[in-house]
Amino acid sequence: MTNPSKKSVWSWCLYDWANTAFGTVILTFIYSVYFAKGIVGDETHAASIWAYAIAISGLVIAVLSPVFGSIADHTGRRKPRIFGFNLICIIATALLWFGMPGASDTQILMILGLVILGNIGFEMAIVFYNAMLPDISGSKNMGRLSGLAWGLGYLGGLSCLVLVLFGVIGLGPIEPFLHLPSENSQHVRAAALLTAGWIFIFSLPLFIFTPDAPRSGLSIAQAVKNGLKSLTDTIRHIRGEKNIFTFLVSAAIYRDGLNTLFAIGGLYAAGQYGMSFEQILIFAIGLNVTAGLGAMGFSFMDDKKGSKTVILISLIGLVV
Repeated sequence: MTNPSKKSVWSWCLYDWANTAFGTVILTFIYSVYFAKGIVGDETHAASIWAYAIAISGLVIAVLSPVFGSIADHTGRRKPRIFGFNLICIIATALLWFGMPGASDTQILMILGLVILGNIGFEMAIVFYNAMLPDISGSKNMGRLSGLAWGLGYLGGLSCLVLVLFGVIGLGPIEPFLHLPSENSQHVRAAALLTAGWIFIFSLPLFIFTPDAPRSGLSIAQAVKNGLKSLTDTIRHIRGEKNIFTFLVSAAIYRDGLNTLFAIGGLYAAGQYGMSFEQILIFAIGLNVTAGLGAMGFSFMDDKKGSKTVILISLIGLVV
């Protein structure tokens, strides 16, 4: 794609605004805490099985991502795959509405299954979404555009969080706009429906305004075959490429550490520090504001100083 319009670029970035709400509201701060306090009732046990669910989805994602990444390189078009996986995430998120307080073991397993399915859909869509970046950016502004989308994602997650907070849950003496019954925690469960709607609405500009890469002419079966062959060749020769091998191993450890923080951050705050639901929400707002500012600010350094410098500075700050 040459000289993409501003509308197409912003529409691509807006997808991050849409889907980060899943991680913020469902995985980390709202639904995970409700799962522990309301559905399971035992915060320690809830944190444990929630972490197992995220680990299972992570294992599936680790196996599928290279395969679908190779397919993304061979099929050309990415938006149909983004739409399909995004729809899986949306439907799984909406169905979390049925997570009732004091659920049975079977119901808890169903809820965890939806979380696993939603996370897989979320991450697989991101594989094809990221594959669109080189087509809509030049080599000189790729870091800036990626950082802009990442920052918008945090701000989108924050905005959805604020909408949930003041729309259906409330904060202390502040009443929500929609006075949903607190019986069976309907006002908290509604966060799942609101998040699903948020993802759907704000994902639409990508599918409407951002052009897709042309078809490669390969059938799905051929693309899968070529993708698997490419992946197999890469694995076979990767040990001879020391830099690539080191990067992949360190990147996997790096992402796993961050995913652990994201997955159990709210549960840890509730269980270990005894934070109330309202305190966790304020904590979440603060985190998303600073994360969004950091992503946007460091995006300019990425283009000028390189990605490795940005990562090292960020890691030092994170460790401290």
